[in-house]
Amino acid sequence: MPFLPIYDKFSVMRKQCAVVSLLSLAILFSVLVGCKTLESASLQSGPFKTVYGQGEDLDLTGLVVMGTYSDDSYRQVQVSPANISGYNKHQPGTQNLMINLSGNSLYFSVEVKPLLALTITRPPTKTIYRQGESLDLTGIIVTATWEGIKDGYFPLASLSASSFDPMSLGSQIIRLNGEGVIAEVEVQVRPLSTLAITKLPTKTLYRRGEKLDLTGLELTGTWEGLGSSVIPSSSILVSEFDSIALGNQNIVLSYSGKSANFRVAVVPLQSITVTRTPSKTVYKEGETIDLAGLELTGFWEGIGNSLINIDATTVSGFDTTKAGTQTLRITIENRTATFPITVIGLSYIEIRQLPEKRVYALGESLDISGMIALGIYTDNTNELIPLQQLTISRFDSYRLGEQTIVVSFNGRTATFTITVVQSGAAQPR
Repeated sequence: MPFLPIYDKFSVMRKQCAVVSLLSLAILFSVLVGCKTLESASLQSGPFKTVYGQGEDLDLTGLVVMGTYSDDSYRQVQVSPANISGYNKHQPGTQNLMINLSGNSLYFSVEVKPLLALTITRPPTKTIYRQGESLDLTGIIVTATWEGIKDGYFPLASLSASSFDPMSLGSQIIRLNGEGVIAEVEVQVRPLSTLAITKLPTKTLYRRGEKLDLTGLELTGTWEGLGSSVIPSSSILVSEFDSIALGNQNIVLSYSGKSANFRVAVVPLQSITVTRTPSKTVYKEGETIDLAGLELTGFWEGIGNSLINIDATTVSGFDTTKAGTQTLRITIENRTATFPITVIGLSYIEIRQLPEKRVYALGESLDISGMIALGIYTDNTNELIPLQQLTISRFDSYRLGEQTIVVSFNGRTATFTITVVQSGAAQPR
């Protein structure tokens, strides 16, 4: 039976695949390769680079370590900076470095030459700044002079820059410190010369109560020798806007000590119109107003039409106790619109079903559970009256005998009788 292994016997403790081929059928299965431990290691060759300038990072290019494993295999061992200890790029002199590989220690030496000078051989791409901009050293090239070795580029990551004040106008010297050696580069911070609105906001006319909207605004600044640039909206200081005061207002935009302004206007409401009446326009006497479905449209000069949100506080003229047609008025900003509703009068109320309890012992509280009261209206319809809307009177739980209880609703009354008996007496329902 042919056996075609496709796994790496040198890999350490991981699943691999193998294929068994039999009668043109291939079976793929997993095998677990056992851990091959490193028994010993030897330094075949050290890194190509053994002399460093102070501040340079370790370079392991050329380092070759060979190892013998527990299965008697002999092959190259992968070495990373994590396996190396003893290197200090800041400390000049000879340094002995150790390679630690599974308890096997190997050694090699390097020499770090002291840094004598730093020279700016190419300044940063950006040396002139707008007031408020952050320092940007992109493009700078710093050349290092080390003792006894060829000059070379100093790693930018190993440089620290002195503080830069983006708000201080004029020339500033930026001191670059590498291993205690200083190089200097001069930059300039220039003031904003002019500030101009190059695009007005899309919205300049407002209804009362609307918030200021600067969408579409473009504010452009000009700096001497740097040209023009659009100011980020997040950096612009905007003056207060009064959305209630009618008429024109100046909005002042400020940035870096300069300002520009534009005019907006809060325009009055010209008219309001009921463009859709409420879903409910017929009420039974005693019902509360329901504005669901009502659509009110306002018109503003220069803005056009827009729907207005309303609530019951803006509506007057509704009297739930007055039967007949009523004209309701909506008033907003001294503008008025009307719509009609009808209130159907209540003729009388009747008790369709008596309370479950009609005999009481002295001192007991009245209980009208089970009672059904109806309102009979002038259109010959009737409505169930919620018990909590009824007013009950003339009940005295300390007066023995039969009593007539009065039930009231919207000025109409009905009665039923109950009996108060001595405590302990038979209490028929």
